[in-house]
Amino acid sequence: MFEESCKRYSIAFEQQFNYACIYDIVKEQMEIPSNLIEHVAGRIQREIRLAFPTLPAFSVRVTKLAPPVEGEAECSSVTLFHGAFTR
Repeated sequence: MFEESCKRYSIAFEQQFNYACIYDIVKEQMEIPSNLIEHVAGRIQREIRLAFPTLPAFSVRVTKLAPPVEGEAECSSVTLFHGAFTR
């Protein structure tokens, strides 16, 4: 019974979400020049919403290594959330 339940969930998930498509979306958006990582994250989020309208919730994190800021910073990140997240 447990295996059947997992199998149904797995099939539904595969029909709803495709990692290859996500990769293509991210690759395409990363190739567009941007001054702000917030813009990149927003474009990625928008394209994922369009490609997977039934996906109930997801997050997008973009990190820039060695950002051009005064002082020392290993990286700078922005995370955007879509949908209902529980903590």
